[in-house]
Amino acid sequence: MLTSCLTVVSYNHWLHLYIVTQIEHSFPTSDLSFSTSYLLITILYNWLQMELCIMLLECCSQERTYLRYYGLLGQRFCMINKVHQENFEKCFVQQYSMIHRLETNKLRNVAKFFAHLLGTDALPWHVLSYIRLTEEDTTSSSRIFIKILFQVLRMKIKYSSFCFFMHLHYYFTKFEL
Repeated sequence: MLTSCLTVVSYNHWLHLYIVTQIEHSFPTSDLSFSTSYLLITILYNWLQMELCIMLLECCSQERTYLRYYGLLGQRFCMINKVHQENFEKCFVQQYSMIHRLETNKLRNVAKFFAHLLGTDALPWHVLSYIRLTEEDTTSSSRIFIKILFQVLRMKIKYSSFCFFMHLHYYFTKFEL
């Protein structure tokens, strides 16, 4: 029994190392479509697709500063296959539930990654329904995450869209809708 557990653990460890090396191998290329297709070809099996999303997010979080490359890769995966979009939704829920465990720098990179996916419509906006904004449900880490997420989203949304949202806010407050 212990041997099989160790085998599974070592297999998962090697699988993670394999995916990370594939992501790092595709990084130096300037062509994003090549990087995406390279990663999709190397990750052929359906059960590896969730691991690819997890490891892409993990690689992004471990960078010193946020690299737009990871957001573009995640966006491209979401646009190519709805399965990846659903996997990133699951990653969002999982990351938000465990956000208190992350260091500030990792938290910032994860928030910027998901803000990129939301701002480019690669992720559906209903993922924000997982966030509950009550004093009991939030921690200081989750409040920082939400703050960074919406700051980056505000910068990503075009000015015309921002004006549209401001008009909506005006009408909702004026007519108490």
